[in-house]
Amino acid sequence: MYGEALTLRAQYYLEAIRNWGDLPAHFEPAATMSLTDPFSNKNRQGYDL
Repeated sequence: MYGEALTLRAQYYLEAIRNWGDLPAHFEPAATMSLTDPFSNKNRQGYDL
């Protein structure tokens, strides 16, 4: 099942590149990406939250 999911992801990504050209590729697991805070203090310039 996991191999099939990876194959389908690759297929759909290839089709998207064929249709729209160069696309950003994010191949990190969502769990890894959720560990970092995208709204850290360095990005909150001028706001006192």
